[in-house]
Amino acid sequence: MKNARLAELSERLEEELRKLGFPEELGRLVVMSLGTEKTMERMLSYLKRTRPKDAGEMVDEMLAIKEEFENYRKKKISQYYNEKLNRLMNEGLGEDGEEDEKEKTGAIRLPPDHRGFAAENGPSAS
Repeated sequence: MKNARLAELSERLEEELRKLGFPEELGRLVVMSLGTEKTMERMLSYLKRTRPKDAGEMVDEMLAIKEEFENYRKKKISQYYNEKLNRLMNEGLGEDGEEDEKEKTGAIRLPPDHRGFAAENGPSAS
């Protein structure tokens, strides 16, 4: 389902860029650079609202959208690990071999499974 939505947004974004007179290659590069549903939705909104004539202006906005998304992602990851550290400092490690009650009930929030961060294991080794 998620891949279908991403594919649909990719096509819409490329089509919108073609309508504005930008080369197809630039459209594909923009889609590849953005890579997520939210960033593509933001870019589509920008294109429909401002209808930029200059490729430089459009690429500047794309880079700003990417930077904002990356900052948001880093903030959320930082919040997740800060929460884990605070919990560890307040509650300690617990007894060996016993699963924490919050882990049993699923009350612990896992980091987002996004761009190299595995949902269960934190940052991936790659």
